[in-house]
Amino acid sequence: MGHLTSYTSMLVPVVLAVVLIIVAVRILSTIVKILALAGLVAMLVVGYLLYSRIHAIQQAVDTSARQASGGLLSRDAFQNQIQAVARSAARDAGLDPNDVHVTALCDGPNTKVTLRYTDQQFFWGVLDGQDFTVPVPGNNGC
Repeated sequence: MGHLTSYTSMLVPVVLAVVLIIVAVRILSTIVKILALAGLVAMLVVGYLLYSRIHAIQQAVDTSARQASGGLLSRDAFQNQIQAVARSAARDAGLDPNDVHVTALCDGPNTKVTLRYTDQQFFWGVLDGQDFTVPVPGNNGC
């Protein structure tokens, strides 16, 4: 009978240890699920912010190409005109206008405007150096 009580006295700590291990694994599993969910939410928020920024840049490019005055201008005059409109559109979209740089690719009726966005601060420069090119409508150009 003394032998049986020694086993039962060992059984309680072993069962307690197994239960604690099971509880710890479940808690750890729950923590991992919460962290995964938080990571997913963070990726969705970052994706939305990036999409919003890209959309704002594209709108600035489209607006600047549409609002170019009619007729042919010199490359520098045309580029300066587009730059002013693009910076104004970028400011209206909540972007820093100093990060907007315009280049006009002159080719008569096939003139294109390239806007380069250089923001090294936004999400560690993810969008830094992105080029957006649009054709200039109508008989505008240089």
